[in-house]
Amino acid sequence: MKFGHRTIINGFGLIMLISCIQLALITLRDQPPKEDLSQRQIQADLAFLLQQVSDNSAYAALYPERLARVTQRVEQQLNSPYLSIKRSEFAAQLLKVLAPLDDTSSMVSDVEVEFTLPIKLQREEDEWLAFNNQDTPLEEDYPFLTHIDGIPMPKWVEASQMFLAPSLQAISTQQSNKLHLLSLLRQEIGIERQDSVRLTLSDGEHTQQLTLALTTASLKPTKATKATKATKANFNNSVEGIFSFNDLEKFKLGSRLEQSLKKAIFSPVTILDLRHAYGRGDQLLTWLAQYYTNPTESAKADFPLPDIYAIGLYRRAPKMRNDYLKPLLFTPYHQLSPQAQQQVDEAIQQIDTPFDERFSSWHARQPQSQHRRLTPPQTPGKLVLLIGPECRQQCQWLVHFAKQWHNTLLIGEPTLGNYDKHHQFTLPKSKISVRVTNSMIYDMQANRLSGVATEPDIFQPVDQDFYWQQVLDLVDNQQTEL
Repeated sequence: MKFGHRTIINGFGLIMLISCIQLALITLRDQPPKEDLSQRQIQADLAFLLQQVSDNSAYAALYPERLARVTQRVEQQLNSPYLSIKRSEFAAQLLKVLAPLDDTSSMVSDVEVEFTLPIKLQREEDEWLAFNNQDTPLEEDYPFLTHIDGIPMPKWVEASQMFLAPSLQAISTQQSNKLHLLSLLRQEIGIERQDSVRLTLSDGEHTQQLTLALTTASLKPTKATKATKATKANFNNSVEGIFSFNDLEKFKLGSRLEQSLKKAIFSPVTILDLRHAYGRGDQLLTWLAQYYTNPTESAKADFPLPDIYAIGLYRRAPKMRNDYLKPLLFTPYHQLSPQAQQQVDEAIQQIDTPFDERFSSWHARQPQSQHRRLTPPQTPGKLVLLIGPECRQQCQWLVHFAKQWHNTLLIGEPTLGNYDKHHQFTLPKSKISVRVTNSMIYDMQANRLSGVATEPDIFQPVDQDFYWQQVLDLVDNQQTEL
């Protein structure tokens, strides 16, 4: 078959046209989202958000009154007088919209503000201490912050609570984080934009005012994707017996890390920095359990962890696989042994929360690996775990069990109870990513674990630098108090 000159030219032209169309699509796809959103775009995104939360959130299904409050806040946003809004401001408003769900693991990406409070805050009972960036008092003789822009601190705290899940509102560090969103809270209270902030400091009797200039410095965006790896820059990790963890799946039996840890736990104190830890493998949990778990009625004599220690289920959705919880080491009910099914049945009967057809069948979590309980020739030393709100997935399981272990101490901030799977979606107009929890986890005593914080034994803000001697001093003081 022969092709004429015109046919060949037309063929090349068609190929060029297809290539141009593909390049145009790639260019459009890679374009950053618009900075300003119109009212119509806001309406489309809010409608999509509400539909996604209604269809996928486990909390929305279990607590319709929470979904009603989210709906009410969506309507308030729809009725706002703004003809347009900056994308970063819209993202911040979404925190307020989602707060009534009380989903402590929910996330919104690209939350930024124009101005942040240029000082550090630390709550002491009902008062706030003001520090500079070097962690020294802003004014030595006037340590307490009583007013910002002439508005009493309780008013600012009240405004900040609108952007926090109710379960987080009593945690001082969570309050402090939101109090730094100066531009956002000024808008919430009704204060006009200013390039400076006026602080009122007190010594308990007298006051002093201080005015600080503000520079445009937005928050680092909070991504609703896999968390970035934490660095070791804020912890002195040079001393033997101190270990910083990120991905717990990297802990392997027979590795150099295991050998170092095995040597360290027989020293007086071993410190594991889990403030930014995550991962889905349970090797570190089961390895530590063989040294620190006390025998219990729920555990076999030879093994430190029970055969089944949690049950869970997830919110159904189209095209969702039946093994949706498998990455979290959960096994579907029908794949369990008759004995394991009986244990699950007994636990389910104790749960008061009704789960309808919107949820899957029950699953059970079993240890991925077990180590026989050890009777070591010498007693392991004290185990200290540094924890915080970024401790999630397998880290959350580890600190949940460690809270019950003997000779173990938790230092830091409360975790968020992040054991779960999540539904993540992108709003069509703003391209903001949102994440909500779509599973629910219980222990075998029918206590809900999802969203329930593990409290530290000693509270210590995790955004401060930790030094090994500082941690040892906290341990010594705690032992002295006992």
